Amino acid sequence: MSEERISIRISGIKDIHAWKIVPEIPQGIIHLMHGMMEHSDRYRVFAQWMSDQGIAVYAADHPGHGRSVLTAADLGHLDVKSGWAEVMEAQRQVREQIRRDYPRMPVILMGHSFGSAVARSFIQRFSHEFPYAGLILSGAMQQPYSLLHAGLDLIMLQKAF
Repeated sequence: MSEERISIRISGIKDIHAWKIVPEIPQGIIHLMHGMMEHSDRYRVFAQWMSDQGIAVYAADHPGHGRSVLTAADLGHLDVKSGWAEVMEAQRQVREQIRRDYPRMPVILMGHSFGSAVARSFIQRFSHEFPYAGLILSGAMQQPYSLLHAGLDLIMLQKAF
């Protein structure tokens, strides 16, 4: 098993803490997305166990989470205008690293809580570019369809300013 840091930079200036734990001979990969107000390192023990089972795990802190913040005051905050796009970009770079490392390996996307919302959005946006063999959602948030769209409309309105 090997553990490595992955270099990810978003918006040209923000370094994102990311890592991978890979068994000697991987049989599959989990692309893991953590929840709100937590960090990817919380899943290291799980990733080590998965590696013992032959499954590699790749993960990154979302912007404003874990080791991807400059000050404690930034913890848990996404930029109002660009936060969601930065989350998507960081995860896109993780997925791109997976493709470079293992171009033909089956990848399962796993998201917990807020990470489940990120995972669902990521699949909607990027499934044509990055196919997944499966999807695991834990602690998934479910909102009525109309409320979800009202929230997305509000986000788009905020982005305009």
